[in-house]
Amino acid sequence: MKIAHIMPLSHLEFSKRGDFDFALAHIAKKSAAYCAFFRAQVDAGRIVFLDNGVWETGKPMATNAMIRLAKKINATYVYATDYISDTAKTLKAVERFCLAAKSDSQFTSKIIATAQGHSYSLIHACVHRLAQMKHVDVIAIPRHIITDMFEYEPNIAMRMTKTRLELCRNLDLENIQETYPDKIFTATGTGASLCAKELEPFSWIWGIDTTMACLFASLDRRITGRWETFKPEEKLNFDAKLKQKQLPALRFNIKRLNAWAHGEAKDA
Repeated sequence: MKIAHIMPLSHLEFSKRGDFDFALAHIAKKSAAYCAFFRAQVDAGRIVFLDNGVWETGKPMATNAMIRLAKKINATYVYATDYISDTAKTLKAVERFCLAAKSDSQFTSKIIATAQGHSYSLIHACVHRLAQMKHVDVIAIPRHIITDMFEYEPNIAMRMTKTRLELCRNLDLENIQETYPDKIFTATGTGASLCAKELEPFSWIWGIDTTMACLFASLDRRITGRWETFKPEEKLNFDAKLKQKQLPALRFNIKRLNAWAHGEAKDA
Protein backbone atom coordinates (compact mmCIF):
# COMPACT_ATOMS: atom_id res chain seq x y z
CA MET A 1 0.00 0.00 0.00
CA LYS A 2 1.22 3.50 -0.84
CA ILE A 3 1.30 6.31 1.69
CA ALA A 4 1.27 10.12 1.59
CA HIS A 5 2.45 12.31 4.45
CA ILE A 6 0.40 15.49 4.86
CA MET A 7 2.61 18.35 6.00
CA PRO A 8 2.15 21.97 7.09
CA LEU A 9 3.44 24.69 4.79
CA SER A 10 6.71 25.01 6.75
CA HIS A 11 7.67 21.37 6.18
CA LEU A 12 6.41 20.51 2.71
CA GLU A 13 9.76 19.03 1.73
CA PHE A 14 8.98 16.02 3.95
CA SER A 15 6.01 15.22 1.72
CA LYS A 16 8.56 13.90 -0.78
CA ARG A 17 9.36 11.04 1.61
CA GLY A 18 5.99 9.44 0.93
CA ASP A 19 4.97 7.49 -2.16
CA PHE A 20 2.66 10.27 -3.38
CA ASP A 21 1.73 13.81 -2.35
CA PHE A 22 -1.46 15.08 -0.74
CA ALA A 23 -2.51 18.73 -1.01
CA LEU A 24 -5.33 20.41 0.93
CA ALA A 25 -7.58 22.77 -1.00
CA HIS A 26 -8.24 25.22 1.83
CA ILE A 27 -4.48 25.85 2.15
CA ALA A 28 -3.87 25.89 -1.61
CA LYS A 29 -6.56 28.55 -1.97
CA LYS A 30 -4.62 30.89 0.37
CA SER A 31 -0.99 30.11 -0.48
CA ALA A 32 0.74 30.56 -3.83
CA ALA A 33 3.84 28.86 -2.42
CA TYR A 34 1.79 25.81 -1.46
CA CYS A 35 0.36 25.56 -4.97
CA ALA A 36 3.78 26.04 -6.53
CA PHE A 37 5.26 23.22 -4.46
CA PHE A 38 2.67 20.69 -5.56
CA ARG A 39 2.75 21.89 -9.16
CA ALA A 40 6.50 21.26 -9.12
CA GLN A 41 5.87 17.79 -7.71
CA VAL A 42 3.56 16.99 -10.61
CA ASP A 43 6.11 18.38 -13.07
CA ALA A 44 8.72 16.09 -11.49
CA GLY A 45 6.53 13.06 -12.18
CA ARG A 46 5.00 12.66 -8.73
CA ILE A 47 1.35 11.72 -8.15
CA VAL A 48 -0.53 14.53 -6.37
CA PHE A 49 -3.95 14.22 -4.73
CA LEU A 50 -5.91 17.45 -4.16
CA ASP A 51 -8.37 17.12 -1.28
CA ASN A 52 -11.55 19.22 -1.04
CA GLY A 53 -10.99 20.18 2.61
CA VAL A 54 -14.31 18.94 4.00
CA TRP A 55 -12.67 17.09 6.91
CA GLU A 56 -10.54 20.05 7.96
CA THR A 57 -13.13 22.83 7.47
CA GLY A 58 -16.46 21.07 7.88
CA LYS A 59 -17.64 21.90 4.39
CA PRO A 60 -16.29 21.15 0.92
CA MET A 61 -14.91 23.81 -1.34
CA ALA A 62 -17.25 24.89 -4.15
CA THR A 63 -17.04 22.81 -7.33
CA ASN A 64 -15.79 25.60 -9.60
CA ALA A 65 -13.13 26.62 -7.06
CA MET A 66 -11.91 23.02 -6.81
CA ILE A 67 -11.70 22.71 -10.58
CA ARG A 68 -9.69 25.94 -10.81
CA LEU A 69 -7.26 24.72 -8.13
CA ALA A 70 -6.92 21.35 -9.81
CA LYS A 71 -5.94 23.07 -13.05
CA LYS A 72 -3.57 25.45 -11.26
CA ILE A 73 -1.70 22.61 -9.56
CA ASN A 74 -2.29 20.19 -12.44
CA ALA A 75 -3.28 17.65 -9.78
CA THR A 76 -3.18 14.01 -10.81
CA TYR A 77 -6.32 13.31 -8.80
CA VAL A 78 -8.89 15.67 -7.30
CA TYR A 79 -11.59 14.99 -4.73
CA ALA A 80 -15.13 15.73 -5.88
CA THR A 81 -17.51 17.54 -3.56
CA ASP A 82 -18.86 15.38 -0.71
CA TYR A 83 -20.75 15.92 2.53
CA ILE A 84 -19.80 14.11 5.73
CA SER A 85 -22.27 11.30 6.56
CA ASP A 86 -24.79 12.46 3.92
CA THR A 87 -25.20 9.87 1.16
CA ALA A 88 -27.87 11.52 -0.97
CA LYS A 89 -26.26 14.96 -0.91
CA THR A 90 -22.85 13.45 -1.72
CA LEU A 91 -24.09 11.43 -4.69
CA LYS A 92 -25.78 14.47 -6.22
CA ALA A 93 -22.68 16.62 -5.56
CA VAL A 94 -20.35 14.09 -7.19
CA GLU A 95 -22.56 13.94 -10.28
CA ARG A 96 -22.54 17.74 -10.54
CA PHE A 97 -18.77 17.83 -10.06
CA CYS A 98 -18.17 15.24 -12.78
CA LEU A 99 -20.43 17.12 -15.19
CA ALA A 100 -18.67 20.44 -14.56
CA ALA A 101 -15.17 18.93 -14.69
CA LYS A 102 -15.71 16.99 -17.89
CA SER A 103 -17.22 20.07 -19.54
CA ASP A 104 -13.93 21.94 -19.01
CA SER A 105 -11.48 21.12 -21.79
CA GLN A 106 -8.52 22.23 -19.62
CA PHE A 107 -9.39 19.87 -16.76
CA THR A 108 -7.10 16.82 -16.91
CA SER A 109 -7.24 15.42 -13.36
CA LYS A 110 -8.80 12.08 -12.51
CA ILE A 111 -11.75 12.26 -10.10
CA ILE A 112 -11.92 10.81 -6.59
CA ALA A 113 -15.28 10.41 -4.85
CA THR A 114 -15.57 9.73 -1.11
CA ALA A 115 -18.24 7.34 0.14
CA GLN A 116 -20.50 8.90 2.79
CA GLY A 117 -23.36 7.71 4.97
CA HIS A 118 -24.58 7.77 8.57
CA SER A 119 -25.46 4.06 8.66
CA TYR A 120 -23.67 0.94 7.48
CA SER A 121 -26.19 0.20 4.75
CA LEU A 122 -25.97 3.75 3.39
CA ILE A 123 -22.18 4.02 3.26
CA HIS A 124 -21.92 0.50 1.83
CA ALA A 125 -24.44 1.36 -0.88
CA CYS A 126 -22.61 4.63 -1.54
CA VAL A 127 -19.37 2.76 -2.31
CA HIS A 128 -21.18 0.77 -4.99
CA ARG A 129 -23.07 3.75 -6.41
CA LEU A 130 -19.86 5.74 -6.79
CA ALA A 131 -18.05 2.78 -8.35
CA GLN A 132 -20.80 2.62 -10.99
CA MET A 133 -20.34 6.25 -12.04
CA LYS A 134 -18.59 6.53 -15.40
CA HIS A 135 -16.40 9.55 -14.63
CA VAL A 136 -15.35 8.55 -11.11
CA ASP A 137 -11.88 7.02 -11.24
CA VAL A 138 -11.20 6.46 -7.53
CA ILE A 139 -13.46 5.65 -4.57
CA ALA A 140 -12.17 6.80 -1.18
CA ILE A 141 -13.26 5.05 2.01
CA PRO A 142 -13.25 7.43 5.00
CA ARG A 143 -13.26 7.10 8.78
CA HIS A 144 -16.58 8.44 10.10
CA ILE A 145 -19.05 7.65 12.84
CA ILE A 146 -21.70 5.17 11.72
CA THR A 147 -24.72 5.28 14.03
CA ASP A 148 -25.42 1.54 13.97
CA MET A 149 -21.85 0.26 14.37
CA PHE A 150 -19.61 -0.07 17.44
CA GLU A 151 -21.79 2.23 19.54
CA TYR A 152 -20.29 0.58 22.67
CA GLU A 153 -16.78 1.89 21.81
CA PRO A 154 -16.12 4.92 24.11
CA ASN A 155 -13.19 6.31 22.15
CA ILE A 156 -14.44 8.21 19.10
CA ALA A 157 -11.26 7.78 17.03
CA MET A 158 -11.16 4.04 17.70
CA ARG A 159 -14.85 3.70 16.86
CA MET A 160 -14.24 5.37 13.50
CA THR A 161 -11.31 3.08 12.83
CA LYS A 162 -13.21 -0.10 13.74
CA THR A 163 -16.12 0.98 11.56
CA ARG A 164 -13.97 1.42 8.46
CA LEU A 165 -12.17 -1.84 9.13
CA GLU A 166 -15.49 -3.71 9.29
CA LEU A 167 -16.70 -2.03 6.09
CA CYS A 168 -13.48 -2.98 4.32
CA ARG A 169 -13.74 -6.57 5.53
CA ASN A 170 -17.19 -6.85 3.98
CA LEU A 171 -16.10 -5.19 0.74
CA ASP A 172 -13.18 -7.61 0.64
CA LEU A 173 -15.55 -10.58 1.00
CA GLU A 174 -17.58 -9.15 -1.89
CA ASN A 175 -14.43 -9.06 -4.08
CA ILE A 176 -14.93 -5.35 -4.62
CA GLN A 177 -11.90 -4.93 -6.89
CA GLU A 178 -12.98 -7.79 -9.14
CA THR A 179 -16.49 -6.33 -9.30
CA TYR A 180 -15.13 -2.96 -10.46
CA PRO A 181 -11.78 -3.76 -12.10
CA ASP A 182 -11.44 -0.34 -13.73
CA LYS A 183 -11.71 1.52 -10.41
CA ILE A 184 -9.06 2.36 -7.80
CA PHE A 185 -9.89 2.24 -4.09
CA THR A 186 -8.10 4.34 -1.50
CA ALA A 187 -8.56 5.27 2.16
CA THR A 188 -8.70 8.76 3.65
CA GLY A 189 -6.87 9.62 6.83
CA THR A 190 -5.55 7.64 9.77
CA GLY A 191 -6.58 7.72 13.38
CA ALA A 192 -6.11 5.95 16.65
CA SER A 193 -4.76 2.74 15.15
CA LEU A 194 -2.52 4.22 12.46
CA CYS A 195 -4.39 2.66 9.58
CA ALA A 196 -1.26 2.03 7.53
CA LYS A 197 -1.15 -1.14 9.59
CA GLU A 198 -4.90 -1.60 9.91
CA LEU A 199 -5.51 -1.66 6.15
CA GLU A 200 -2.39 -3.60 5.15
CA PRO A 201 -4.24 -6.92 4.56
CA PHE A 202 -6.46 -5.36 1.89
CA SER A 203 -4.44 -5.51 -1.32
CA TRP A 204 -7.15 -3.59 -3.19
CA ILE A 205 -6.55 -0.47 -1.05
CA TRP A 206 -4.14 1.51 -3.25
CA GLY A 207 -3.03 4.08 -0.70
CA ILE A 208 -3.67 6.15 2.39
CA ASP A 209 -2.89 9.69 3.53
CA THR A 210 -1.83 10.65 7.05
CA THR A 211 -0.83 13.57 9.25
CA MET A 212 0.43 11.22 11.97
CA ALA A 213 4.17 11.55 11.35
CA CYS A 214 4.11 15.31 11.83
CA LEU A 215 1.41 15.30 14.51
CA PHE A 216 3.34 12.93 16.77
CA ALA A 217 6.57 14.82 16.19
CA SER A 218 4.80 18.04 17.24
CA LEU A 219 3.85 16.26 20.49
CA ASP A 220 7.49 15.16 20.99
CA ARG A 221 6.54 11.53 20.41
CA ARG A 222 7.98 8.82 18.23
CA ILE A 223 5.83 6.09 16.73
CA THR A 224 6.69 2.75 18.30
CA GLY A 225 5.46 -0.77 17.69
CA ARG A 226 2.68 -0.26 20.24
CA TRP A 227 0.43 1.17 17.57
CA GLU A 228 -2.82 0.11 19.25
CA THR A 229 -2.21 2.47 22.20
CA PHE A 230 -2.12 5.62 20.04
CA LYS A 231 -5.14 7.80 20.70
CA PRO A 232 -4.08 11.37 19.89
CA GLU A 233 -6.94 13.81 20.36
CA GLU A 234 -5.12 16.73 18.78
CA LYS A 235 -5.28 17.63 15.11
CA LEU A 236 -2.28 18.84 13.14
CA ASN A 237 -1.88 22.61 13.09
CA PHE A 238 -1.16 23.39 9.43
CA ASP A 239 0.32 26.78 10.37
CA ALA A 240 2.78 25.22 12.78
CA LYS A 241 6.54 24.95 12.43
CA LEU A 242 8.31 22.16 14.25
CA LYS A 243 11.21 22.94 16.52
CA GLN A 244 14.61 21.82 15.34
CA LYS A 245 14.75 19.20 18.10
CA GLN A 246 11.48 17.68 16.81
CA LEU A 247 12.72 17.02 13.27
CA PRO A 248 14.49 13.73 14.14
CA ALA A 249 11.16 12.43 15.46
CA LEU A 250 9.47 13.50 12.23
CA ARG A 251 12.03 11.60 10.14
CA PHE A 252 11.71 8.56 12.41
CA ASN A 253 7.90 8.60 12.25
CA ILE A 254 7.86 8.87 8.45
CA LYS A 255 10.24 5.94 8.18
CA ARG A 256 8.16 3.84 10.56
CA LEU A 257 4.87 4.59 8.81
CA ASN A 258 6.41 3.90 5.41
CA ALA A 259 7.61 0.51 6.68
CA TRP A 260 4.14 -0.35 7.95
CA ALA A 261 2.42 0.76 4.74
CA HIS A 262 4.87 -1.26 2.64
CA GLY A 263 4.57 -4.35 4.86
CA GLU A 264 8.23 -4.13 5.88
CA ALA A 265 7.92 -3.50 9.65
CA LYS A 266 8.84 -6.52 11.74
CA ASP A 267 6.58 -5.36 14.60
CA ALA A 268 3.60 -4.77 12.30
